[in-house]
Amino acid sequence: MNCTEVDRMLSEGMSKVEILTRGGEHIRRCERCGPMLEFVEAAIVLPLDEGVSERRISERLTANLLPAAPMPGPLRNVVGIFGVAAGIWLVWTLMMGVPGFKQLDKMRRLAMTVYSLVLLVLLAVSLVRLMRPASAQPIPPKLLVGAVVVGYPVLASLVFPVQPGHGFVAEGLVCCLFGLITSSLSGTLVWRLMRRGYATNGVMAGTVIGAVSGLIGIVALQWICPDHEGAHIALWHGLVGILSVAGGSGAGYLASGRA
Repeated sequence: MNCTEVDRMLSEGMSKVEILTRGGEHIRRCERCGPMLEFVEAAIVLPLDEGVSERRISERLTANLLPAAPMPGPLRNVVGIFGVAAGIWLVWTLMMGVPGFKQLDKMRRLAMTVYSLVLLVLLAVSLVRLMRPASAQPIPPKLLVGAVVVGYPVLASLVFPVQPGHGFVAEGLVCCLFGLITSSLSGTLVWRLMRRGYATNGVMAGTVIGAVSGLIGIVALQWICPDHEGAHIALWHGLVGILSVAGGSGAGYLASGRA
């Protein structure tokens, strides 16, 4: 018996008893084979807690995480969006009055009010659902956005007489600028209201926020602007909604990390 034969028996899976029976004398004298056989046959001591590695990894991953406040309930978020809109409208009303709204006849006043409020409710509900993963969307968000981008200009051209006059561009630019300022302010506030949620589709969430803020800007213009000519409202007021939606989509794209 020699060291090579001991190695062969170990590689063949022979037990310690069998190896000692065949080469006990060599193993007792050999400073190499004796300790090696003891090591191979020794029991492997496992940690008492086999999940210790997993816990250490988990602790390292969560060490720098801060607790997040839960997102308020859907109703509170919808009410919050209306609160943002009402607050902005109130500020502009106190500062400038409502000369545009006062000049509307009953039919136009009813048409624009119902359209704006119903659409704002649907957009607010859609946005809240977008910020809650796996929430169903009874009405596709794209359809609601289209109601702002396309629907409002079409409605304005049908409800108001189309007679472009002097100062069409200059007055229109002023209205558009005021509407975009209102939209930017409301969009920022709505985004802060929704920031505790998580949008699986950041672009669509940003688009809907843009539609909400654009609609708020459009309504503010409708109350303040005394120019009730159809082309002015459809183009310059409608442009507020279009640009707000485009800006919201771009912001959502950047925030989602796809750029």
